[in-house]
Amino acid sequence: MPKTKKGKAASAKTAESAAPTCAICMHVPPAGQGQHHCGTCAPAAWVVCASCEEALKGTKCPICRSDYMREATSGWDALPASTTELELDEQPTQDELKRISTRFPLLQQLSISVDYEDEPDELDFAADGIVFPVLTSLSLTCVGLKSITFTEANTPALVELELSNIMGQCCPFHLALPQLRSLDAEHTMLGERHIDTGQFGLSISRCPRLETLRSYKFRCLGDCNYAVLPSLRLLALHRSECTHHLDILYAPQLREVSLQAAFELRDFRLRNLPTATLATVEALLARKRTAEEAAREEARAEDRRWRDQANAKALTKEARRRGWIDKGEKWEVSAEPPGGMGMDGGDEEDEMGFDEDKFNPYDEVLQEHVSEMFDKRVDGAAKAAERELIGASVADESLPRVTIDATNMDGFRIGRLEPQVRSRCKLVKSRFGGGLDDDGFSLSDDDDDDGEEGEEEGEEGGEEGEDPREHFMRMMMGTGMPQAAGVQMIPGRMGAARGPDGRGGGGIPLSPGEVQDPRRFLERMMMSMRAAGPEAEYNEDEVEPEPEGPARSKKSKSTRPKRGQSSADAGRPEADYAY
Repeated sequence: MPKTKKGKAASAKTAESAAPTCAICMHVPPAGQGQHHCGTCAPAAWVVCASCEEALKGTKCPICRSDYMREATSGWDALPASTTELELDEQPTQDELKRISTRFPLLQQLSISVDYEDEPDELDFAADGIVFPVLTSLSLTCVGLKSITFTEANTPALVELELSNIMGQCCPFHLALPQLRSLDAEHTMLGERHIDTGQFGLSISRCPRLETLRSYKFRCLGDCNYAVLPSLRLLALHRSECTHHLDILYAPQLREVSLQAAFELRDFRLRNLPTATLATVEALLARKRTAEEAAREEARAEDRRWRDQANAKALTKEARRRGWIDKGEKWEVSAEPPGGMGMDGGDEEDEMGFDEDKFNPYDEVLQEHVSEMFDKRVDGAAKAAERELIGASVADESLPRVTIDATNMDGFRIGRLEPQVRSRCKLVKSRFGGGLDDDGFSLSDDDDDDGEEGEEEGEEGGEEGEDPREHFMRMMMGTGMPQAAGVQMIPGRMGAARGPDGRGGGGIPLSPGEVQDPRRFLERMMMSMRAAGPEAEYNEDEVEPEPEGPARSKKSKSTRPKRGQSSADAGRPEADYAY
């Protein structure tokens, strides 16, 4: 039976109601339209007409609420899926980062370099669904990161990693990259919780092919870093503030180390332990974490003991015996630690911070006592773990020499290294700042072996390999004493200058003894000033050179005080001169 007009209309209405409708206007999209472009939702999960999608761009997806087709200034949305190199000048959102990793499975080089922002959003490369399977080079500049986490799970093929001006907490710092050869970092600060102990050393130890590590102002690398670096050739920690410890257990290929201006890295060690592995590093850190937990509990118990209000009388007596308070004072602290003075780690401190109006000096004394107790326990456990797990280094004459640039850094001495590795190392301190060239090698011209013996023995009295007289001149210039005596003292040139009245200008004659030991010259000038008084006139003609040693009569005795004595002490036994 042929359909009536009424039946045909009903049929068309039924077909229309069965077709998927636009999620925005609820109408069936025209032919050729309907596909959505959300990078999160499944392709056929919903449809949208072209006009509604145009209004939807740059907002949130109506279904999953992720960013929907935000316009990218780089135009990466229009690039083909076969793209292998991508440069972005705008930081993507977290959703866009996920879309990039999904859209470009063949991506080998990714660079995100954006204009500086005070508090940018923090990207998380370790989030679920973000994988760059063949990415070999990653460069991030002025990007906000939740953490610096790059492992086999998200970037398994990464060879080069560059970090510059990274924003955010950057915590933890977690690398585990079997192919990584090069790590460059500058103007970046790591965050650290007590659970992140040793994160820097542990991370680079998880990169067994790492050959170069260049950094400038890569800060807060921590106070407990052990590392095993079988392929490392160059290590530069230039201006690495708030970095206190780095113990390289094994680095047979190492040739260049720059610690330039790493002022707080006073505990740098280089060992040769061929049996040390990543497992050794993990065991050392595990022992320290265990010790920290035990020490933290002891410290909290000690803190509670000193805050026991019912025992105030006995605590007052003990505080007096310790010298914390004077006689007549009472030990008075609050029952709970004030905000901003929590125990080690910082995770449990009051978010409001320290309240200066409620400051109690006894609380500060107690905090110092508790912290000292904590540090002593942890340091003792760390040393015990080292004795048990790593032992002494192995001597190996076949290893390459290592040049250590310690310019502007007074905390490192080659003499502190083990004898088995000491002869492998050469200290360089550039007088004009040193640094590294474009290839990562030292700019210092101190490239010969002069003074090497002194460097390796780690003499006291100045920088390794430095003439003690040179060190003395530098020290005296820093105090201003020579200038007070009217003497211009230049390292390597003794005694040129003008007198206190500004006259003169010729060289001051030096005795042979003073040439060999400039301290004698300075003593003579100081005594001359004291004897003549403030109004004395400088007269360089009054100075008589001491006779040459071989021609000097045995009966002739110098009336000049011996080294380390004043004129009043000339008859006393000679004392060692103290720097």
